[in-house]
Amino acid sequence: MLSPREKTVLSLLSKGRSSKQIADILHISVNTVYRHRQNILASLQVSNTAAAVEIALRLHLIS
Repeated sequence: MLSPREKTVLSLLSKGRSSKQIADILHISVNTVYRHRQNILASLQVSNTAAAVEIALRLHLIS
């Protein structure tokens, strides 16, 4: 459903990290973080990050 990198990005988002902070932590560009976020929303069929985090927690995709 989600790639390991997408799970990492979503986990960091659930902890309140910004896209810029995630990019710095993972040593990737902010554009790559945005692409991961778009893929996460599409994979989980939701329209916002909060809903994605809620579903991912419920499905135990992130902790």
